[in-house]
Amino acid sequence: MRALRLPSLLATAFLCMSGTALAQGAWKQDAFVIGTWMDPTVDPARAVITRRSLETARAGHFNLLTGMHHHFSGWRVTTPPDTATLSWAAAAGLSVALTHNDWYGTSATNPANVPLFDSTLARYAFDPVKSPALGAAAKDALEGWCLWDEPPYDTTGAARVSEFLKGWTRASHLEDAARADGRARMTWINFYNGCGGGYSCYETYLRKYLSDPDPLRRPDVASLTLYPFSGSTTAPTLSNYFYWMRVMRDVMAGRPWWVISLSSEVAAGTGFSRPDDNQLRFMASAPVAAGAKGVVWFTYQFDDGYGYPMTGHVGDLEATVREDFLPTCKYQMLQPINRWLELVVGPVVMKSTHLGLFHQSWQPAFGDPYRPEDYVTSSLPAVTGVCPVTGFDSGNGLDGSTLAAGVWRPDDGSAATYLLVLNKSLVTKSSVVRLRGSFEIAAAPSVIGYEGGMSWTPLGTGTSFPLTLRGGEARLVRLTTSHVPTLALTSPAGGEMWPPGETRTVRWSSEGQPVDIRLYACAADSGREITGPLVFERKGRTGDADTLTMPAIVSRHVRIEIASRGADGVVRRATHGAHIRTALPPAARGSAYTLASANCWMEGDLAMTPWGTPVVGYRSKEGRRMIATFAAGNWTQVEAPDPVYPTAGLSGTNPRLALDAGGKPHMVFTRPYVNDLVEHWQDAAGVWHAWTLDQPHRIREDAPIVAAPDGSFYAAYDGGTAGLVIKRGVAGVWSVFGTPVAATSPRSISLSLDGSGLPWVAFVNRAPGDPDEAIRVLEPVAGGWKERAFTGHFDQVAIEARTGARPQIVYTERIAPHSQLLWHRSVNGVSWPAATLVEPFPLYVRALSAAWWNGSMRIAYAGDGVLKYAELFGGTWTVSALEEANEAGAMVRLAFGPNGERWVAYHDLSLDALRVLGPGPAVAGADCTGCPAPGGNSVRAVRVPNPLHGGEAITFDLQVGVRAPFEATLFDVAGRRVAVREFGALSPGTHLLEWRPRSLQPGAYFLRMALGDGAPATRRLVLLR
Repeated sequence: MRALRLPSLLATAFLCMSGTALAQGAWKQDAFVIGTWMDPTVDPARAVITRRSLETARAGHFNLLTGMHHHFSGWRVTTPPDTATLSWAAAAGLSVALTHNDWYGTSATNPANVPLFDSTLARYAFDPVKSPALGAAAKDALEGWCLWDEPPYDTTGAARVSEFLKGWTRASHLEDAARADGRARMTWINFYNGCGGGYSCYETYLRKYLSDPDPLRRPDVASLTLYPFSGSTTAPTLSNYFYWMRVMRDVMAGRPWWVISLSSEVAAGTGFSRPDDNQLRFMASAPVAAGAKGVVWFTYQFDDGYGYPMTGHVGDLEATVREDFLPTCKYQMLQPINRWLELVVGPVVMKSTHLGLFHQSWQPAFGDPYRPEDYVTSSLPAVTGVCPVTGFDSGNGLDGSTLAAGVWRPDDGSAATYLLVLNKSLVTKSSVVRLRGSFEIAAAPSVIGYEGGMSWTPLGTGTSFPLTLRGGEARLVRLTTSHVPTLALTSPAGGEMWPPGETRTVRWSSEGQPVDIRLYACAADSGREITGPLVFERKGRTGDADTLTMPAIVSRHVRIEIASRGADGVVRRATHGAHIRTALPPAARGSAYTLASANCWMEGDLAMTPWGTPVVGYRSKEGRRMIATFAAGNWTQVEAPDPVYPTAGLSGTNPRLALDAGGKPHMVFTRPYVNDLVEHWQDAAGVWHAWTLDQPHRIREDAPIVAAPDGSFYAAYDGGTAGLVIKRGVAGVWSVFGTPVAATSPRSISLSLDGSGLPWVAFVNRAPGDPDEAIRVLEPVAGGWKERAFTGHFDQVAIEARTGARPQIVYTERIAPHSQLLWHRSVNGVSWPAATLVEPFPLYVRALSAAWWNGSMRIAYAGDGVLKYAELFGGTWTVSALEEANEAGAMVRLAFGPNGERWVAYHDLSLDALRVLGPGPAVAGADCTGCPAPGGNSVRAVRVPNPLHGGEAITFDLQVGVRAPFEATLFDVAGRRVAVREFGALSPGTHLLEWRPRSLQPGAYFLRMALGDGAPATRRLVLLR
C-alpha cells in the first residue's frame, strides 16, 4: 500500500503458529487498516469511482478500499478505467483489495475454477495488452484480493476453500502480479459473525478455514462482521459479539484479523437502524480493544437507491462522499474516528502484542454466559504476567459495570503497558480504574472531537485513576513502572478563539527541558485536512510558559506545536487535539431562522420575489418537497405535491428554485428510481403542474434554474452522453436552447442571465482521459456557444453575467497542498485579465453561491468550516463571518432583495438543520454608483475617504429623519468593538461624523451604522499613519 504500507518484505522467514516457514516476501500487515466495504445489492453501474472521490476518501483517513460480490466494476477486466483507477488510488495514497464481479458463494470455491479466477481477476491489471500503461505505483496500490465473503459452514465448503487457496497461491499470476519490490499480495476471507450450532460451533467453523497446517491453504487475513445494534440507543442488543471476536483472535493465533462494522442503515425490515455517533465509536473501539488490527466500515445503500461506499448520490444519507466530491454527514461522523484510529490508537496497536480483554461484568456482552476470568486467563497466558487491571469502581456516582479494557505490551521490550478502556454502553459513564500495582499513568487524546496531534497527558502516579467516557468511547492509557519523560501543551485549550494581534500565554510541561514553539497555518475543515506553512517559530524557551502574540495571518485555523528533547535524548512533540481558531470580522445580519432539521443532509434553494419576499424550496428529511415563504416576520411552509408521483419516497433530490413575475415557484429536481429531471411549477391559480425536462440514465448534479424577463426559464444540467444540456421552458414546455455541449462529468454548474436575458453557463469539467479539471464558460451566440476554458484543479465555480459581455466568475482552485478562492472578470467575454484573490490558503470551500447587487458580484460560501460573506471594495475583497459558531455544510444560497436586503440559506452541520439568515445590511457605499435608495429609516450612503490617516470626515445620508438615538460603531478585524459614537434625533439629509482615532493602530476596521428599526450599513475602513 502507498500511505497504508500494509505489506513489507520480511528479512527473515515468517513463522506461523504451526511452525511452518513461509517463503521470503510473504504478506505482512504493518499499519492499522481503516477501510470500506460495499453493499452486495448495489447496481455496479452506480459504483462511480473518480480521482477526486479517492482523494476525499484518503482525507477521511480511509486507507483501504474494497468491495463485495459484483462490485468495483471500474476495476473489472472488461472495463477501460482499470489503469486510471489504480493510478488514482496510488496517487491518493490508498490501497485496493479487489473482488471479482461474479465471484461469490460456494461455486467460487471449486478448485476447478482456479484458471478462470487467475485469468479474470488476478492477471488483468498487469496484462500488457489490457493495461499497457500501468506503472509500478499503480501495481503497488493493489494490495490483494478479498476471495470470499461469508463462506459456508459445511466441511465440504471448507475443504474446497483450502484446496482452492493452495492452487490459487501457487498459480502463475503471483509472479506476474508481483509488486515492484517483489512483495506478495494479500488473501482475505470475511466470515459470518456467528454459527447456528452454539458457541463451540463458531470455533469449529473458523478452524476449518483458518487452521490448516499447510500455510498455503490459509488466508493472510480473516475478518468478521460486527452489527451489535438493533434499534437500541443505550446499549448493544445483540449478544455474543465479544465472544465471536475472542474466538477469531484465538484461532488466528497472532495473524491479523479485522472487523467489518456497520456504518449505515441496512435495508428496511432488518432491524438495524442508522447508527449514531455513540454507536459508531463503539463499533470502532470494541474491535480494537478485542485485538483487531483493522476496522472496515460497511456502508449500505438504502435510502435513495445509491450507495457506493466512497461516492454517493447527492441525496444519499448513507454514503460518505457525494458525487460532487464533497463529504456527507456520514463522512463527518466517521472522519474524526478514523483519524483517531490512524494517528492515536493504530501506531500503538501495530507495535504491540495484544494480551487480552478484561471485563468486570459477568455478562460483558449483555447475554454472553462466559465469566470474566475466562476472558482474562485465556487471553493472558502465564508468560505475559498478570493483568494490570483489577476492576472498575461503581457507587457514589460511579458506574464501572459496562467498562472493559484491552491490554497491550510493546514489542520493543519497553517497560510500558497500554490499556484501551472502553465504555460498552451508549451513555456516559464515570468510574475509577483500579490497577494491580503502582504506575505512572498518562492518557492519549480522546476520540471525541479529535482533530489531530498526539501527546500523553499525565494523570499522576498511583494504583488507580478516574475516567469519564461518553457512550461507546474508548481512551488509550499508558502505564509505566519507570519514568518516561513527558511533554504536554496545557494552554491555550484546543478549539479556543485567539484573534490576530492578541497576546496570550502559552503554557507547557516539559520537565525542565527547553522547548521550541511553532505555529502552523491549517485548514481544519472536516472535508480536507491540510497542514500549512510555518508562520511563527520561537526556539529554546525555558520554564513552563511564554507570551505570544498571534500574528496577522490569513488562516482561519492555527496549529500550535511544541517540541523538546527529553533527558533520554528523544525529541518529542505535542500539539492540541483541536486547532486554535483565529477571528474574522463579523458581518452584520438580522435574525436567524431554522426551517427544518436536516437529518445528515439538506438540499434546497433560495429565490427572491420581485417585491423582496424570500422563498426557500427544499427537500425535507422525510423526502417531501417544501416551499417556505417569509412574510410578516414568520415563515409559512407548504408541501409542493407531485401531480404524477405523489408518493413522498419519489419526491426527488437536488431541488433548485426560481420564481416567476408573480412570485410563483418553479422547482427543478431529480426524481430517483424514475431517473428523470422534472419541473414542478405552480400557476396563478395555485395549481401544481409537472413537466419532464429529460430522462437520462441518471442526473448526478443539481440543475440550476433561472427566470428570464420575458417569462421563460432556463435550466442547465448534466445530460450524460448528451453532454451539458441547456434548455428553455415556457409554460412548462421545455426545449433545447442552442446545442448540447460535449462535456465529461460536468459539475458545479452555474447559470446566469446577461442584460439581454440570455443564459451564460460556467461549470467544472474533466476532459476524457485527463484527470485534470477545467472551468468552462459558455457565452450564448447565434446557433450555439462561444467557449473559454481555464485548466487546473477546481472544486467550485459560480458565474454572474449581468454586465453583458463582461461576465464574472468566482471559483476555488487547488494548488497542492494549497487551495484558494479567486475572482475573475472578463473585459470582453474572451479576454480575462489576471484573477483577483478573494481568500488564500488554507481554504476549503464546500459550497459557493453568488448574487448580484449594486453593480458587482457578492458571494457567500462555506469556507474552512465557517459561513462567510465577501464583498468587493476598491478592488479588494473583504471577507467576514456570517456564522462563526456553526459549521456550514454543503449547501449555501445567497440572494438580495430590491433594496439590498441580504438573505442566506444554508445547511448548518453543527445544528443539522436548514437555516436562513437575514435580512443583511443594505450594501450601499462609495463603490456604488446609482444605488437605489432603501426604504425605512436606513443609511442611504456612507462616504469615507479610503484609506484614512486619522483626521478625515465621514459623511452619511439619511433618507428620512430619526427621533430615536442610533449608533455608529467601529469594529476591528477580530470583531471587537473599539469605538462607539451615539447620535440623537437627526433630520433627513447629509450628516457629518468626525473621527480622529489617534489611539488606534493602523490596519483594517469596519464601521457599522445602525438605525433602530432600519437596515444597518457597514463600510470597511483602512487606517494609515
